[in-house]
Amino acid sequence: MQPNWDLIAVIASPIIAAFIGAALNEFLQRRPKLIVHWGHVSAFKSHPTGGSPIDVHTHSLIIRNEGKKSANNVRVSHQYLPDFSVYPPVQYEIKPLPNEGSEILFPILRPKEEITISYLYSPTITVDQIFYSVNSDEGEAKSIAVWLAPVLSRTFKLIIYYFFIVGLISTIYLITYFALKLL
Repeated sequence: MQPNWDLIAVIASPIIAAFIGAALNEFLQRRPKLIVHWGHVSAFKSHPTGGSPIDVHTHSLIIRNEGKKSANNVRVSHQYLPDFSVYPPVQYEIKPLPNEGSEILFPILRPKEEITISYLYSPTITVDQIFYSVNSDEGEAKSIAVWLAPVLSRTFKLIIYYFFIVGLISTIYLITYFALKLL
């Protein structure tokens, strides 16, 4: 029995195109990819010696460059800028915004680099009154929701990838086999 090459081409071409498209996308998207998420929002009651209790609020903002190029001039804009600290210590400067508020400017954020900005403020200020946005010369940062999840071991991930590849190859083989059988 002669294989029907037209049918094989019709089945294989979208699969090959998908792999070529993914490789091309990966190659062309060598750029910064900023992501930002909230680390925590909390309130404390401080009891200074000999004084009355003081309420203190805190939250943190984590900014990470997931891309393959450095992000330039990362700007964290604020309506109100309370006391803050940056970890790890990196170079930054504070600039006023034209309307009101200010921004923290980080000249560069290298690939896979992450910074945490921790804020400390009084209860008359709320979280939504502080933060505007995170941008860089290359575009706006993507805000993500973070969910706690267990970290899978490298061995377990490799096993999952192995079964995924074996299943994908088996599925392609069976589709091709039955398609040729029908003809």
